[in-house]
Amino acid sequence: MRLWLAPLLAVLAVTSVRAETVNVFYADRRPAEQIKAHQVRETIFVSADDIARILNLESRWDRDLKRMTLAGNGHRLEILAGASVWFIDGRTITAGMTALLE
Repeated sequence: MRLWLAPLLAVLAVTSVRAETVNVFYADRRPAEQIKAHQVRETIFVSADDIARILNLESRWDRDLKRMTLAGNGHRLEILAGASVWFIDGRTITAGMTALLE
C-alpha cells in the first residue's frame, strides 16, 4: 500500500506552503505537468481527479452517499465527505497524512 500512495506523498512533499500549482514529474517518462493546488492555512490540497490521473486510477463520485472512490492496480480508496476515516483496501484508516505514514 505504501508504494501505491508514494507518488501522492511525493507530490505533496515538494510543494511550498504558498504554492498555487504543483509540478508533477513522472518516473515512467510521461511529460511533466502542473496541477492546481489550494491552500487552507498550512495544508495544500489537490483534486482527487488529479491524483487519480497521476496514479492511473479510476475515480468515481457517488452523489447520494457523498463518497469518492479511487480504484486501480488492485487497490481501492474510499473517502466519505465529512467522515474522519478512509477505507483503504477494506481497512478503516483515520483520515489525515499521519495515518498514511504509519
